[in-house]
Amino acid sequence: MSSPGGTEGPDAGALEVSLRQLGLELDVRPAGALAVLVPQNDAGAQLLSDRLVRERVIEAARAAGFTHAAIELFPPGGNAAAKVDTFRLFIALEVDGQVQDRIRRSIMDQLQPRLPDARWVRPENLHITLKFLGNTPASGVTAIQEALLEAAAQVPPFRMVLSRVGAFPALSRPRVVWLGLRGDGKARCEALAAAVNDACATIGFARETRKFAAHLTLARTRKQRAGDSAAAPAEGFADAARRITDAWIIPVTHVSLVRSELSREGSRYSTLARCPLGGGGGAGGE
Repeated sequence: MSSPGGTEGPDAGALEVSLRQLGLELDVRPAGALAVLVPQNDAGAQLLSDRLVRERVIEAARAAGFTHAAIELFPPGGNAAAKVDTFRLFIALEVDGQVQDRIRRSIMDQLQPRLPDARWVRPENLHITLKFLGNTPASGVTAIQEALLEAAAQVPPFRMVLSRVGAFPALSRPRVVWLGLRGDGKARCEALAAAVNDACATIGFARETRKFAAHLTLARTRKQRAGDSAAAPAEGFADAARRITDAWIIPVTHVSLVRSELSREGSRYSTLARCPLGGGGGAGGE
């Protein structure tokens, strides 16, 4: 199968060459179509804290045939976190890059014309949020990672099925457009979110009291008012959304601690830790 860069499958060697050309010494750890990149020293981690550098690294990974790059900002034993005051963090289930692209083609490209005023999530940012932590001292990242390792160990790996387009408060009045979960994976996702909520409470984060609703956010719209011209397109949107019957089976093997950086171009995400479910393996990062 041809990769985005025109090669046959992911090429870790080509990626390492490209990274060296960028002046970066990173360990490349292929995980299927995912490239986990770990700086060899604290200086490399500092370079990766720059958003533009990370974008170039991700582009190099895609050119080498990987669908996504997980960039570890903290080398083992490094102290890069101490040089940054706060991170805007959330805990999530990541979606494979190939599935992200299929969701874009099957759903987002079909529905965007129906909601011209909506802000659609960039495909590479699609995920399921388990808990939003907000602005958090960088010095607390290690404690969060340790808590997540314990929480993830309580839940064995599982599969979830993404299907059915929905909206809050309703398809005819969409404020938030989402892709839902069905089957046993939905209950397992809820159990994982509860374990994460409990673990975060032990290290000082407020416990979420609202019922967890597992979903993958696709878009957000501006508030509609009586007589708003956006109300008419929303009716066409509802019919189009109901006609979409695609479904995707996603293996869930880890939970991720993600950093969000806001900019005029939208949010940029970096995975700081990937904690395996069932206690298997070790934690990686982006």
